[in-house]
Amino acid sequence: MSVARYDALKLAEAMLSGERSRLARMLEGLRGEGEAPPRVLWILAEEIRAICRVQNGIAAGRSLAEVLREARVWGDARQSLVGRARRSSRARRCSPRSSTPPKSIASSKGSSKRRLG
Repeated sequence: MSVARYDALKLAEAMLSGERSRLARMLEGLRGEGEAPPRVLWILAEEIRAICRVQNGIAAGRSLAEVLREARVWGDARQSLVGRARRSSRARRCSPRSSTPPKSIASSKGSSKRRLG
């Protein structure tokens, strides 16, 4: 019997760090614990939007510190993860409403064969 408790907020950390198996395991665990799928979707979408805001700000020539502050990316660990995800997405501009997320995010999405909901 597994007694693991999954934290939906840690999903973003697993996604940003590219830990596909951890992300899939957490999604399955949250599903089993009855976590609301809209909340999980919102958490992941917020991180994707933050990466887009950071990418677009850097592409516009603004300083990383300023862009991170405006994108509400606080804390050294989270800033590091968002920066890493931004760099690994080939530094292309993205729109928060874009149907195509940065490559690093898109590659981690298909790792779980079953849907959360």
